Amino acid sequence: MSYLRATDPYPLQSAEHNRLHEFYAHLAEGRLTTTRCLGCGRTAWPPRGFCPECCSDRYEWADLEATGAVRAFTIQEAGVPPGFPRPLVFAIVEVQGLRIFSPILDADPAPRSDRRDHSRSRRAI
Repeated sequence: MSYLRATDPYPLQSAEHNRLHEFYAHLAEGRLTTTRCLGCGRTAWPPRGFCPECCSDRYEWADLEATGAVRAFTIQEAGVPPGFPRPLVFAIVEVQGLRIFSPILDADPAPRSDRRDHSRSRRAI
């Protein structure tokens, strides 16, 4: 009897399988990047191999800021996979006009008394 052996859990992140492999290399360096179209200048998230605006496949890598504004978040307390901290906090973070869904590390999800109550507010964020 023979068994299959997996050596690379993310084989499609390599240069021979993915045009966007540099995205993963940038993350490993601690940089958040995305693609900017060289045809029309549109910046997209997530990074794309072609522009949905003008259909160009020419792009360059653009660094994004390290900070952003949290637009929404959720706290996952049940169903957290083994090995992950509990609870998990996920957020939609706006960075340079792009909305990025991301886990938030080292977040304190406990209620705080100094947070403003927006439940009665009618203004849009």
